[in-house]
Order: sequence, then C-alpha cells, then structure tokens
Amino acid sequence: IGAAAIAQVSRPLRQLERAASEIGKNLEKAEQDGTWDLAQAHFALERLKNIRSRDEIGLLASSFLYLATRLNLYITERNTTEEKITALVRTDVLTGLPNRLMLLERLQQAIGLAVQQGVVSSRPRVGVMFIDLDRFKNINDSLGHHVGDRVLMEVAHRLQAAVRASDTVARIGGDEFVIVLPEMEAASDAEMVARRVIAAMATPVCAEGHDLSVTVSIGLATWPDMSIDIAS
Repeated sequence: IGAAAIAQVSRPLRQLERAASEIGKNLEKAEQDGTWDLAQAHFALERLKNIRSRDEIGLLASSFLYLATRLNLYITERNTTEEKITALVRTDVLTGLPNRLMLLERLQQAIGLAVQQGVVSSRPRVGVMFIDLDRFKNINDSLGHHVGDRVLMEVAHRLQAAVRASDTVARIGGDEFVIVLPEMEAASDAEMVARRVIAAMATPVCAEGHDLSVTVSIGLATWPDMSIDIAS
C-alpha cells in the first residue's frame, strides 16, 4: 500500500479515535442519568466491528464527531442546570446569602476545623451570632413588603461588610440572620464583631424613598465554651 493510501486511511482513524475518546469521557455519566438518547452512539459502536472500507471509516468518524458534540452540549447543559438547582437550594433568594442549609454546613466545617487544630484548651473558638431586626414587622405592615425587602437586602449588604471574608452571613428566614465566626482566638472577638454590626446599622436605611432607622438585637454563643454540638 502506498504512503498516500495509508495517510488517507490513518487520518479518519485518528479522527475516529478522538471522537470516540470524547464520547467515552461522558458516555457512562449520560447513561446513568438516563435522559440522553444513546441509540445512535451504540449503533456507531456496533458498526466499528464491521468496517470494510476507508469510506466507512470516514463516515463513522463524522458520526462520532457529531455525537461527541451533542453529548458534550448535553453534559454542559445538565451540569449548568444542576449548579443552578444547588444554588437555589442552598441560598436565600432575596438576599443571595446562604440559607439555613448552607449555614449548618459552614458551622459544621468551622467546628470540624477547630477540632483538628488542637486540644480543647488551645483550639480556636467558633462564634455564632444571632441577629434579629427590631420592629421589622412594623415596616412591612405600614410601608409594604416591597419596602421591607429593600431593607433586608441592605441589611444583608451591611452585615457582609462588617465581617471577615472567612465569616459566613446567612439569612435563616424573615428578619433573622446568623453569622458564623470561625477561628476566633478568644470569645471576646465575637463581642467586637457585634459592636461592628451595631455600628453598621447606625446609618438610616434608604428604601423606596423612606429613611428608616433599623436597630438589631444580637445573641452570641461560642464553641466550645457554651455548647458541645451544633444542635445545642
């Protein structure tokens, strides 16, 4: 066989190999999901057993490339959908903050990290700050929920600005927020954060043309000083 003939055969074979590799990366995942039509892919795989000519190799390579493109598109769209669903499940729709589910995960992680870092007497503290907006119901009742939502969004922004990037600010419902403070050196660190939160609320919140004075009530707990598990 001449060199030109070998090149004509080897090129579609390489294309076929690349296409088959692309499908192989995602085929098992798609089969597990069960929502992608794999009939064409399986048909192409069966044809591999009976290749007789260079033309068939070229046609089969084109088929694999087409299937690989479709499958990659499907996997990308599926992953994007899963990411969006996960985000909705774990975040508060109004403020974009972590919700109760993510809060518990972050708290578990913070305590787990503290446990790994030393004995009880020397390991860092984990602070949990419970924040409730005073008389928030009056805002909703007198000015409407659209104004109340604006207030909640602004409060969320101010709380995030008052803490470290490693801290977690979560909204657990209504006008209730929780801040997780990992790796504190002393229980008094939580009190310092509480003072920053109060200072952040000193400026009135402008919502829908209303300048509203918003104050907060804060409760503090530190691990392991005040509790030994998440539930308590």
